[in-house]
Amino acid sequence: MRCIHTADWHLGNRMHEIDRSREQDFFLGWLRDEIVRVQADCLIVAGDVYDVANPPNEAKKAYCAFLASLVGTCCRNVIIVGGNHDSGSLLDTEADILAALNIHVVGSLANRKPADLVFELQDGAGEAIGIAAAVPYAREIELRPYAGGEGGG
Repeated sequence: MRCIHTADWHLGNRMHEIDRSREQDFFLGWLRDEIVRVQADCLIVAGDVYDVANPPNEAKKAYCAFLASLVGTCCRNVIIVGGNHDSGSLLDTEADILAALNIHVVGSLANRKPADLVFELQDGAGEAIGIAAAVPYAREIELRPYAGGEGGG
């Protein structure tokens, strides 16, 4: 099984009012080409898809277009977790529809059970080739239910 691990895309980032969307689009195109070139079975995006919690629409479109470009490639498994720059709830809004494409998004813990964070990775024939645990950046308020409440007991 071949995996590509990436993080910190920071889509929507501007550097001192300089529009960086062209270089971000170039990166996403390069990443797709690399996935195909190395015949990666899995892509893992470990947080900070976006630069800010409320990214510009252009950044959201680039993210969705990139994910759509993976359909029909060798990459049959995509795992995306939210980072400290992301709005976990924003990433989670598309999770159900993306799951139909075998793209697993865990933007936040959002009262999920630990079993909801584990995904079976499959090859092109639908056979299991691995297991991934997708744990996003966790804010203190999201961790409280797992620690037994406010006191952590």
